Amino acid sequence: MGIKNFLENRLPVTRRFVDRRLNKQYEIIKEILEKQRVYNDELEKNIIYLNSLIDGNKTLVTELENLKKECNASHLYEKINETLKKIENNIDRQKGDFNNKNEDILREVKNIYENIPNKPILWKNSFEKRVVTANWGDVFKHRDFTDKYLQLISGMDEESIDCIGQILARQHVYLNCDNPELKCFTQSEQNQLRKLEDDFYNRIYQINDNLYIYKKYLLPINHFEPSVFYYKHGTGNLRFPSTMKDKSIIDVGGFIGDSVLVLNDIPHKNIISFEVDPNNFKLLKKTIELNKIKGVVCENIALGAKAGTIVLHRKGAMSTTVDRGGIVFEGDIEVPVESFDQYVSKYQISCGLIKIDIEGAESNFLEGAKDTICSQRPILLISIYHNAHDFFEIKPMIESWNAGYKFTIYKPIIDNCTSETLLVATQMSDKEINTQ
Repeated sequence: MGIKNFLENRLPVTRRFVDRRLNKQYEIIKEILEKQRVYNDELEKNIIYLNSLIDGNKTLVTELENLKKECNASHLYEKINETLKKIENNIDRQKGDFNNKNEDILREVKNIYENIPNKPILWKNSFEKRVVTANWGDVFKHRDFTDKYLQLISGMDEESIDCIGQILARQHVYLNCDNPELKCFTQSEQNQLRKLEDDFYNRIYQINDNLYIYKKYLLPINHFEPSVFYYKHGTGNLRFPSTMKDKSIIDVGGFIGDSVLVLNDIPHKNIISFEVDPNNFKLLKKTIELNKIKGVVCENIALGAKAGTIVLHRKGAMSTTVDRGGIVFEGDIEVPVESFDQYVSKYQISCGLIKIDIEGAESNFLEGAKDTICSQRPILLISIYHNAHDFFEIKPMIESWNAGYKFTIYKPIIDNCTSETLLVATQMSDKEINTQ
């Protein structure tokens, strides 16, 4: 059969299939609209009826109250009180029936809506808005925004520049809008979010109260983040030098050991994970034990600009040693802090990759790691989404060290516009350095 004949025979079948799909979606939407119309009619009738009952009962109550004042007979007085209570109970029952009926209608409409295939995925992240308001503000309104923006995108590829613009533009929209739900995500992003639901969230299983699994990864609590386990901190986009197998991977902000699990898939000599929160640190060691990972060193200290002690504001995954607005912390403790340069010097560490996510204290860490970064030039995965300062200032700070880095931005597609944004710093080739 020729292509033309095949298409002529096939097109009517395809058209009927598409028509059936469209008709089905049309019927679903039509059913929702009809339910909504019926609901509105019923609501209006019920309100009118309820108001008439209340008005009628009010009249009767007034008459009975007047009768009660005029009558001194005790048996009649008791009978009037009994009647009044019946009226009150009747009104309460009528209100209850009215509310239950409306709730049933709303529940049915909601169920129909939930079953609509491929409905739009909206941004509705009030937590993100609160934290960005407190720690960023609307950066477009900052006096030096243009200079900082141009400095940030300087030397970056088009994809990174587009990602930066998208993050800031979306922030500007939800910071200046009272609507709790917004159309922020592109169609391709919505498709990826649906895929994430199927391939990630629906594949997390509870084994018992203290054991959860996603693919081959085990955790003692159900805290699987897609940026870690599905997107793997963007490491799939990186090229690792052959010398990585002889170097250490540094996990700054180890949390419960989630990053250790995915970083363990990269060639390395060993992994050193730093987690300062005592509760998180216990879970970190438990995660390593559950997954039977060898060659992991766990350190229960903070890393900062210099050695000493510092206050830790505790909040699970959001525990931090810096002031961070928009979060209600659970308490403070004093913890030891050391500079990374001191640690490297003490234990003669050779670093191949450093992942840094310490809830807004990244700049402090980098100040205390400058010598190591400049001399060893490891790959850097730096979280820059916690505040506007880190977003705009960390790249220029590292550039001022002239350590021979090039920079890209990595932002996984998840259900928010800002979180998990990474500044990725990799070594320039000798040719790239000479052409600067």
